[in-house]
Amino acid sequence: MIFALAKTSYLTEQDKVLYGVMFLAGELYETWHHRYEVNNLGSYNFADFRRFVMDAVEDPTNCIITMTM
Repeated sequence: MIFALAKTSYLTEQDKVLYGVMFLAGELYETWHHRYEVNNLGSYNFADFRRFVMDAVEDPTNCIITMTM
């Protein structure tokens, strides 16, 4: 919703990813920062970030089952 309300503040995929990263905590925060660098996201986009969070919340196998039902 924030991206719809503040379109001019989040123009790039990287802006959206960095906004989402602010809300990570604990082990999820550490895992993300171990894999990715804030200053060098390359082609990493918000869809990739959503997938990362979804996989952390739900077992990837169960996630596929949930999405296909």
